[in-house]
Amino acid sequence: MAPARTKSEKAKTQKEKSGNAKPHGPEVLPSRALEHGANAFGARYLKPGVALTPELDLAFALGHGSAMGPVRLLADLAPEKKAPSSSTGIHRNVAIAALRAGSIFAGPIAHEAAPAPITEAEARVLLEKVVPELGLLPIHYRALEAMVGPSCVLPAFIDGLEAIDDEAWGTGRLHGLWPVAYGLLLRVPERESQAARARLVALFEKRQTMFAAANLDILLHGSQAIARVGYKYSLTYKSYQRSDKDEPSNVHDLCYCDGEPDFVAAQFAALWAAFKFKPQANMVGPSPARLFFLGGDKTFETELRVVDLYAGTKQGEAFEAYEHFRSPLAARCILKLSGPKSKVQQSALAWLQGQPHVAPLLEAWAKEETPDAALAKAVLAGPRAT
Repeated sequence: MAPARTKSEKAKTQKEKSGNAKPHGPEVLPSRALEHGANAFGARYLKPGVALTPELDLAFALGHGSAMGPVRLLADLAPEKKAPSSSTGIHRNVAIAALRAGSIFAGPIAHEAAPAPITEAEARVLLEKVVPELGLLPIHYRALEAMVGPSCVLPAFIDGLEAIDDEAWGTGRLHGLWPVAYGLLLRVPERESQAARARLVALFEKRQTMFAAANLDILLHGSQAIARVGYKYSLTYKSYQRSDKDEPSNVHDLCYCDGEPDFVAAQFAALWAAFKFKPQANMVGPSPARLFFLGGDKTFETELRVVDLYAGTKQGEAFEAYEHFRSPLAARCILKLSGPKSKVQQSALAWLQGQPHVAPLLEAWAKEETPDAALAKAVLAGPRAT
């Protein structure tokens, strides 16, 4: 007979059970964002086998894992409920209300129970109006893409960019628009992407002396533009600033560098070295999954030096950045998040125990003379996560 459990042990067990239970989230609606599939421009950046499934391989090539990727379009929210804040998903009716209102900064916007869908024709009219007004968040445009598709959104979105006035171009208010534009370029067919890119080049040539043009330069020219106008970390001033010096780039600029894995990996390593491989609030911390897709295993080699140091509040972001990759180095990062003090221990354990390709890795790591060996042994010997 099993020994009787104390009250504290019972409470701990109940807490673990409730923590492990996955809450039933809102329904995710079908999305048109990836409707072009392998015919999309970004499919040229496909890396077969880098992710856990072929579908995720393609999704990464088309911007998944960053502010450039599609968002989850969620089922309509009841009118009496307040919309949660999120950068990865938005309720359909909440997005429609914001898009039709044109701005979220004038006050609360009521969302109807079941508003009429936005048609492609309405989407084009809305974009030409609301983009220049700069009253919406990037997630609203990404939600619209989910509703009507990237081929509808991209040309009208650029119409809006072209109509933004001089005053706004002299500020940082356009910052959130560039990841949206880049993601759209990835997800439309090649001919549409090239045509849109030509318009963006013309726009850059017209605005290149203005403050906001630096971000457009990076969108168009990747590492070359980062060298000229990248937002880099200065060891002298202990802050990020626009610079043409040989200093490490911020992570978000690196996410524009498709097809440049060595550059991304080298910049990522240099950035962490500048911080002596210690996470710094608002400076360097868990990076988006797209960074690891672009930089490959060399970026995971750098990440392995810091994953142990993330605060509990940041461990969820770190796990989400690794969980879709097949690389043994991604698995090792997740192993480091599986210890008893980890805030994402149960998620990490469930992942490690649920991936067939990880079992032989755990067996090999368990034989090493490193702190990871104890973690690997615990995963192999412990009860399966529920």
